[in-house]
Amino acid sequence: MKILLSLILTIGVICKISAIDKDDSKKIEIRGIEAFENQNYKEAIDLFEELVQNGFSSSSLYHNLGLSYFQDKNISKSILYLERAQRLDPFNKSIDHNLKIVKESVQSEITSLPKFFLLKWYETIVMLGSATFWLFMHIFFLLTMVVLVYFFLIKGLRIGLHQSYIIGIIIGMLVFSLIFAGFSYSRNFEIQRKDVAIVMQDNTTLRLGAEENSKEVEKINEGVKVYILDQINDFLKIKLEDGTVAWIKNNEIERI
Repeated sequence: MKILLSLILTIGVICKISAIDKDDSKKIEIRGIEAFENQNYKEAIDLFEELVQNGFSSSSLYHNLGLSYFQDKNISKSILYLERAQRLDPFNKSIDHNLKIVKESVQSEITSLPKFFLLKWYETIVMLGSATFWLFMHIFFLLTMVVLVYFFLIKGLRIGLHQSYIIGIIIGMLVFSLIFAGFSYSRNFEIQRKDVAIVMQDNTTLRLGAEENSKEVEKINEGVKVYILDQINDFLKIKLEDGTVAWIKNNEIERI
């Protein structure tokens, strides 16, 4: 991991991309890092964007790009890529720290509604593992349950435990298997979801309906996160983090 220097506000570290194997991509990565170190932020952006446009995706790549955009004073793009980085690596303290700093520069009076504590716990647990890890746990517990059913209930194998204990263990294995399947689905959904977006322009108008002449609800600035509920032609029905529901033009946001 290579640390990039000259970040203001202790914005942190730009991590070296670890998921790229091709020689040309590594050269582009190195050039991007060197451009950042030399404070050539537009060049760094172009190089990192080239990797993204060619299908490369990793938390460190998005982190690099988000910090480069921040230094180039493009707050909306910075938040967009830092959000993408955090989605892939939710417990990375550097990404979390940098994202909070960048969000502090957004001029917004929107206050996020608190989540129900059980839902918050569930989301935290789900983020502890990848979708693949939870799927592996699901399959492991499911196969273990099948083996127990076959040997102890079908074949009648006895090991000194009462049958009710065996049945209890089998039911427990089934329950955990279903829980892990739910974790896997939730983690994959969080990574793949396309209903969360960032507002890309300042003074963006929110309207009461999906029409150009519809009544104005309020204006919001770049960098604000919105949740997409519906779409009619070029308008999207969105919900803000404070619960406000309104319509916005499709070209005024970019999906995370």
